[in-house]
Amino acid sequence: MIIRSAIVAAVLTSVVLASGCDDMLGGEPDLKALSEQWNTGDKQWSDENLLRLDRGQKFYKRTCAACHMGTGEGQVSVGAPALKENAFVSEEVDPLIKLVLEGKGTMPAFSHSVTGLELADILTYISNAWGNDSGMTFSMEQVDQLR
Repeated sequence: MIIRSAIVAAVLTSVVLASGCDDMLGGEPDLKALSEQWNTGDKQWSDENLLRLDRGQKFYKRTCAACHMGTGEGQVSVGAPALKENAFVSEEVDPLIKLVLEGKGTMPAFSHSVTGLELADILTYISNAWGNDSGMTFSMEQVDQLR
Protein backbone atom coordinates (compact mmCIF):
# COMPACT_ATOMS: atom_id res chain seq x y z
CA MET A 1 0.00 0.00 0.00
CA ILE A 2 2.87 2.39 0.84
CA ILE A 3 4.59 1.66 -2.45
CA ARG A 4 1.38 2.28 -4.42
CA SER A 5 0.86 5.60 -2.58
CA ALA A 6 4.41 6.64 -3.40
CA ILE A 7 3.89 5.79 -7.07
CA VAL A 8 0.61 7.73 -7.19
CA ALA A 9 2.28 10.72 -5.51
CA ALA A 10 5.16 10.62 -8.00
CA VAL A 11 2.80 10.44 -10.98
CA LEU A 12 0.66 13.31 -9.67
CA THR A 13 3.76 15.42 -9.03
CA SER A 14 4.97 14.74 -12.58
CA VAL A 15 1.60 15.75 -14.05
CA VAL A 16 1.46 18.96 -12.00
CA LEU A 17 5.02 19.92 -12.93
CA ALA A 18 4.61 19.04 -16.58
CA SER A 19 1.34 20.92 -16.94
CA GLY A 20 3.09 24.23 -16.31
CA CYS A 21 6.28 23.48 -18.18
CA ASP A 22 5.60 23.01 -21.89
CA ASP A 23 9.18 23.90 -22.71
CA MET A 24 10.47 21.08 -20.52
CA LEU A 25 8.38 18.62 -22.53
CA GLY A 26 10.07 19.66 -25.75
CA GLY A 27 7.18 21.78 -27.02
CA GLU A 28 8.26 24.16 -29.74
CA PRO A 29 7.49 27.85 -29.26
CA ASP A 30 4.99 29.30 -31.72
CA LEU A 31 7.04 31.81 -33.76
CA LYS A 32 3.90 33.45 -35.14
CA ALA A 33 2.57 34.13 -31.64
CA LEU A 34 5.99 35.36 -30.50
CA SER A 35 6.17 37.65 -33.51
CA GLU A 36 2.76 39.10 -32.68
CA GLN A 37 3.86 39.61 -29.08
CA TRP A 38 7.27 41.19 -29.72
CA ASN A 39 7.26 42.69 -33.23
CA THR A 40 5.65 46.06 -32.68
CA GLY A 41 5.89 49.24 -34.70
CA ASP A 42 9.34 49.64 -36.17
CA LYS A 43 10.87 46.85 -34.06
CA GLN A 44 11.10 43.57 -35.95
CA TRP A 45 12.94 40.74 -34.18
CA SER A 46 14.63 37.89 -36.02
CA ASP A 47 13.34 34.36 -35.32
CA GLU A 48 16.51 33.68 -33.31
CA ASN A 49 15.90 36.71 -31.09
CA LEU A 50 12.20 35.86 -30.71
CA LEU A 51 13.28 32.49 -29.34
CA ARG A 52 15.77 34.21 -27.02
CA LEU A 53 13.04 36.52 -25.69
CA ASP A 54 10.80 33.50 -25.13
CA ARG A 55 13.53 31.56 -23.31
CA GLY A 56 14.44 34.67 -21.33
CA GLN A 57 10.86 35.08 -20.19
CA LYS A 58 10.74 31.45 -19.06
CA PHE A 59 14.10 31.71 -17.26
CA TYR A 60 12.98 35.00 -15.68
CA LYS A 61 9.79 33.44 -14.34
CA ARG A 62 11.78 30.57 -12.86
CA THR A 63 14.68 32.62 -11.48
CA CYS A 64 13.66 36.24 -10.90
CA ALA A 65 9.88 36.64 -10.72
CA ALA A 66 9.56 35.62 -7.07
CA CYS A 67 11.20 38.89 -6.05
CA HIS A 68 10.87 41.19 -9.07
CA MET A 69 7.33 39.94 -9.83
CA GLY A 70 6.03 38.58 -13.13
CA THR A 71 5.07 42.13 -14.07
CA GLY A 72 8.56 43.51 -13.38
CA GLU A 73 7.14 45.84 -10.73
CA GLY A 74 9.46 44.57 -8.00
CA GLN A 75 8.93 44.33 -4.26
CA VAL A 76 10.54 47.11 -2.28
CA SER A 77 9.81 45.21 0.95
CA VAL A 78 12.32 42.51 -0.02
CA GLY A 79 14.80 44.87 -1.66
CA ALA A 80 13.84 43.97 -5.24
CA PRO A 81 13.52 47.14 -7.32
CA ALA A 82 11.13 47.49 -10.22
CA LEU A 83 12.57 46.41 -13.56
CA LYS A 84 9.57 47.83 -15.41
CA GLU A 85 10.42 51.06 -17.25
CA ASN A 86 13.84 51.02 -15.60
CA ALA A 87 16.55 52.89 -17.50
CA PHE A 88 19.29 50.85 -15.81
CA VAL A 89 18.13 47.61 -17.44
CA SER A 90 17.68 49.36 -20.79
CA GLU A 91 20.97 51.25 -21.00
CA GLU A 92 23.67 49.75 -18.76
CA VAL A 93 25.11 46.62 -20.37
CA ASP A 94 28.25 45.69 -18.39
CA PRO A 95 27.01 47.04 -15.02
CA LEU A 96 23.76 45.08 -15.41
CA ILE A 97 25.57 41.84 -16.20
CA LYS A 98 27.93 42.37 -13.24
CA LEU A 99 25.04 43.17 -10.90
CA VAL A 100 23.26 39.91 -11.70
CA LEU A 101 26.47 37.86 -11.59
CA GLU A 102 27.71 39.33 -8.29
CA GLY A 103 24.42 40.19 -6.57
CA LYS A 104 23.75 43.26 -4.48
CA GLY A 105 21.93 43.87 -1.21
CA THR A 106 19.31 41.15 -0.80
CA MET A 107 19.79 39.85 -4.35
CA PRO A 108 22.02 36.79 -4.43
CA ALA A 109 24.84 36.35 -6.91
CA PHE A 110 23.78 34.23 -9.86
CA SER A 111 27.26 33.57 -11.24
CA HIS A 112 27.12 29.89 -10.27
CA SER A 113 23.39 29.20 -10.64
CA VAL A 114 22.69 30.23 -14.24
CA THR A 115 24.55 29.56 -17.46
CA GLY A 116 25.88 32.34 -19.64
CA LEU A 117 23.14 31.64 -22.19
CA GLU A 118 20.39 31.70 -19.54
CA LEU A 119 21.62 35.00 -18.16
CA ALA A 120 21.99 36.53 -21.62
CA ASP A 121 18.42 35.49 -22.46
CA ILE A 122 17.06 36.81 -19.13
CA LEU A 123 18.78 40.16 -19.64
CA THR A 124 17.57 40.35 -23.25
CA TYR A 125 14.05 39.74 -21.97
CA ILE A 126 14.06 42.25 -19.08
CA SER A 127 15.68 44.92 -21.28
CA ASN A 128 12.77 44.66 -23.68
CA ALA A 129 9.77 43.87 -21.47
CA TRP A 130 7.37 46.10 -19.52
CA GLY A 131 8.04 49.27 -21.50
CA ASN A 132 11.83 49.02 -21.43
CA ASP A 133 11.93 48.51 -25.23
CA SER A 134 15.70 48.92 -25.53
CA GLY A 135 16.09 46.66 -28.55
CA MET A 136 19.24 45.33 -26.88
CA THR A 137 20.26 41.70 -26.98
CA PHE A 138 22.85 40.16 -24.71
CA SER A 139 25.20 37.36 -25.69
CA MET A 140 26.60 34.43 -23.80
CA GLU A 141 30.07 35.74 -24.68
CA GLN A 142 29.36 39.11 -23.01
CA VAL A 143 28.24 37.33 -19.85
CA ASP A 144 31.15 34.87 -19.82
CA GLN A 145 33.66 37.67 -20.39
CA LEU A 146 32.48 39.41 -17.20
CA ARG A 147 31.97 36.22 -15.19
